[in-house]
Amino acid sequence: MRQNRKDNQVYPLTFREEGRRESVAVFSTSAYDPLPMVQAMMKRPLLFSLLASFPFAWASCGSSPKPEKDPEIEQRFLAEQKKREEFLAKSKDTGRKLILLDQAMFEFSSNFSHKENPKAQRKAEGLLRFLRTQTLKIEDELIRQQREGSIRDRSISTAALGFVNDKRVLPLLVAGLKDKNPQVRISAAFALGVQGNPLTPVQELGRILLDGEADTTLQRNASWALMRIQENGAPQEIFRKLWEKYLKGDPISKDLVVLVHSIRGLGLLRSPDALPALVPYLSHPKPLIRQATAIAIGRAGNRDAAKLLIDLLGGRESNPNVRLAARKALKALAGGAVDREYDLAAWKKEFGL
Repeated sequence: MRQNRKDNQVYPLTFREEGRRESVAVFSTSAYDPLPMVQAMMKRPLLFSLLASFPFAWASCGSSPKPEKDPEIEQRFLAEQKKREEFLAKSKDTGRKLILLDQAMFEFSSNFSHKENPKAQRKAEGLLRFLRTQTLKIEDELIRQQREGSIRDRSISTAALGFVNDKRVLPLLVAGLKDKNPQVRISAAFALGVQGNPLTPVQELGRILLDGEADTTLQRNASWALMRIQENGAPQEIFRKLWEKYLKGDPISKDLVVLVHSIRGLGLLRSPDALPALVPYLSHPKPLIRQATAIAIGRAGNRDAAKLLIDLLGGRESNPNVRLAARKALKALAGGAVDREYDLAAWKKEFGL
């Protein structure tokens, strides 16, 4: 089993991936912490490393192209799905059903994290449909296990309930954030992110975000859930306060994953007033953070940031992803119709600098 290198790994890399791919910037991520007890039993992390993420494709300006079908991959994937469905239909062993669901969630998160890969994207979409269909069939059992099962079963059931569209589920997941067991809390935050329900009460998620002593994985999942809820139309003002409060203080001491979520969340407000909270992160030592910040500034729409972004196109910035993000942000600030590429003089003229 491959372990995460927690000190220098930027999610969304799954527990089965090694190394680090900082050349591919990621908008939003969530991390899932495996149960050590289950690792010993199953020889792999039973809970998965979420991805719910949006790799750098300048999501503010467009979406990824629809991936073309690969007949061979499509056929193999459908065969795998059929085997899963047949197993779930025949099995009366709840524990085995949960393990199969967990495996599907693991694969979903592993593929969903790589949206720059069309094949992975298609597989994630198929797994999402599979998980929604199968959890619907056993939702009563999942609810029972979430309340009464073993630690392992409660954790998996809580995560799986994120794929269930039932009004009974939201209160269970919100209550799960305060569960005595840390794994259930982590699963609950993940499931709330999967749902992204704009009706979700965000007070406990916000408390976790701002708790300097919170478990890192829990805080990552909570920040991702907040961003998902915000994206889906929840009232915005509370998110402004949360993101700005988290971003205050020393930028270097903060977790990279939570930082990306917070910066992106602030950008999603599309408010020029967000600029002061974002500017310090343009000089963060990690390219991933500088890139996310440039994108957020482009969304914020404050033309006062043009000079800072133009500086990133010059000699100050060497990372190509950051420079591309700055260019896209300048285009957004210019109204979206003008792209001066990497011509510093032309950009200065455009903004009257």
